[in-house]
Amino acid sequence: AYSCNVAFADLGMRLGMERIRQWMRTFQMEGRLSAVPGAVTAKLPEASNPSAPAETAIGQADTLVSPLHMARLAAIIARGGLDIEPRLLKAQVREGEEIIWQPPWPQPRRVLSAQSAQLVAQAMLLTVEEGTGTAAQVAGVQVAGKTGSAENPHGATHAWFIGYAPAQKPRYAVAVILENAGGGGRYAAPCAQKILKAALASQP
Repeated sequence: AYSCNVAFADLGMRLGMERIRQWMRTFQMEGRLSAVPGAVTAKLPEASNPSAPAETAIGQADTLVSPLHMARLAAIIARGGLDIEPRLLKAQVREGEEIIWQPPWPQPRRVLSAQSAQLVAQAMLLTVEEGTGTAAQVAGVQVAGKTGSAENPHGATHAWFIGYAPAQKPRYAVAVILENAGGGGRYAAPCAQKILKAALASQP
């Protein structure tokens, strides 16, 4: 809830680089998305220095992910450990209604146990209730989320926030990155709040 780098770094050292890469593959971060034109694959970490697992576990080192990867990850937690491949295209049609191409409907795939997903969900709920993500709170709705502040060797820190709402019956997942903006809790979380608030208002 309070975004303690030491705790995550310790977990990273326990896992080691190969297991971290394996988990990223489990979450399909290397996979291509046929129904999302232009989607990029993640760059899995390759660093081999002794501190690399700790750095990678807090989102540093040489890992590269997109907002779509992180929104998908938030959705996995929201679904209790189930992954569904994102889709932007429903179908390709000719003039009129003739469907000439349609991607297969994605099937849910368990990538995380329900128990583990629930533990993460509880921590994400606390993050927004009383931790680093309180700026993502939406009146009358429980929001779950996680802030991130990615140090950038070429300039100011990048601000991250991922989350979903309503926390108990999730309908929307969100990921926000503001390049060179600063801390995630201060800058990205308020943007996520506006996005979630608008999405929730669109479907009462």
